[in-house]
Amino acid sequence: MAKGPLMTPEIEAQIAKLYKDHPKWKAPEIRNFMERQLRETNPKLPKGWPGLSVVQKTLATVRKNIQAINPEDRPWSIGTLDDYPIPPEALPKVLEAYKNHTTKGIDLTIREAKWVVRLSATQYSIPGLPFIIARTELLYELIGKSPHFEYYDRFLAGLTAGGDWQMPFMATASLAGILKIDIVEEAKNARKHKAKRQK
Repeated sequence: MAKGPLMTPEIEAQIAKLYKDHPKWKAPEIRNFMERQLRETNPKLPKGWPGLSVVQKTLATVRKNIQAINPEDRPWSIGTLDDYPIPPEALPKVLEAYKNHTTKGIDLTIREAKWVVRLSATQYSIPGLPFIIARTELLYELIGKSPHFEYYDRFLAGLTAGGDWQMPFMATASLAGILKIDIVEEAKNARKHKAKRQK
């Protein structure tokens, strides 16, 4: 039986984000940072969670997956249109995103450009939404799991208001103040359901 709360894909994605943002950090540093941030937003969490072995296992998966660089994570340019075509009507949005990235000294990736194209016909109102979705997709790829796009679907369809849409952004947003899930409660509920199924 596992000690403490169950590890969620959102937490694993945050570990992947920390590794990408701080590639020189070792597993104990990432674990300590995660524990501090998670306990700040949820004081009910047990001390020492997440465990070092769980962080090491997640990092092993991330390192393995990071070696296989997805071509979509290369910088976007007009030259990439041969392999990754963009509809002419969406090109102005992609060039605008390219300009915004370039002025900040950041590369617009092909993956991000694809999400700009996909969302260019919608009326999304959150600045940077295509980049948040692209980053979420990348982090979930690194941990070997599928992202939960149903939150984005509900938000883009106008079915969600307020804070509900923030759930999938946890892996890409700053950790402090965003993690609002009561992990301890979720773990208790998961164990109750598992116990009921076994009876």
